[in-house]
Amino acid sequence: MSLKLEKKKKICVYTYLPQDVDLAIPLVKTLEKFGLDVFIYVDEQLIASSPRSLRKYNQEKIKYVRHPLRKCVLFFRKHWFDPVWQPASSIFISIVESNLPPHKLGKDQTLKAIEKRKITATYQHGIDNIGLNYSDVENPIQDVTFYSDIVWIWGDKEKLHKDINSKNLNKVVSVGCIKAIEAFDSPALPNAEHYEKVIGVFENLHWLRYSEEYRDTFLKYVYAAAKEFTNMLFVIKPHHTGRWLTGKLKKSIKLESDNILI
Repeated sequence: MSLKLEKKKKICVYTYLPQDVDLAIPLVKTLEKFGLDVFIYVDEQLIASSPRSLRKYNQEKIKYVRHPLRKCVLFFRKHWFDPVWQPASSIFISIVESNLPPHKLGKDQTLKAIEKRKITATYQHGIDNIGLNYSDVENPIQDVTFYSDIVWIWGDKEKLHKDINSKNLNKVVSVGCIKAIEAFDSPALPNAEHYEKVIGVFENLHWLRYSEEYRDTFLKYVYAAAKEFTNMLFVIKPHHTGRWLTGKLKKSIKLESDNILI
């Protein structure tokens, strides 16, 4: 299904996960360059889990409306996209949705948009995605379902998993990555001026895709490197929603060193 973006159409971009924000902003800006009317629909779950979301939207002068509080959802369910409380739209875009539990909010809102006969599309958080080019025992690729009319991906369609569900494959359109790489001021880091270099280590959301042995070994190597290169500051950035090192890991390796900052 082709998506014809006409200027008269109003486009809603739905965000409910912290990592949605960094994709929603460049997506909105790209669409606005074509003279399209776009706004972001912010779920209260996102605001609670990532207060920076509204701050970022305000800084970038992005139009947004807020989803009603969870206790009001039942009341508003039949009024979804009712102009009385939210601007009507012709096209609904989620950053991510599927039948998997972490994507439930995206799925629910997509199904409501379909019920209202809206055109629906979904983008992805990265180049490696469950249901598209990754499969495991817990979530076999054949069991993953996308409900949107169009599934945008960062990479090449030809490089998707050989066992991808045919219904999903028929929806896929390769568009590349819309995240802009821009220069920015590094945040102030404690005592950073005492070190020659800052080394960034970024936590992967999908820790469970790696064996416990691999994870433990990786962390041990990070610790060993920090102990060896005391002239460098090692900054470990937890994932927005993973937060394995700061909460979820039952077996945690201590990374206590003056030059390690989590």
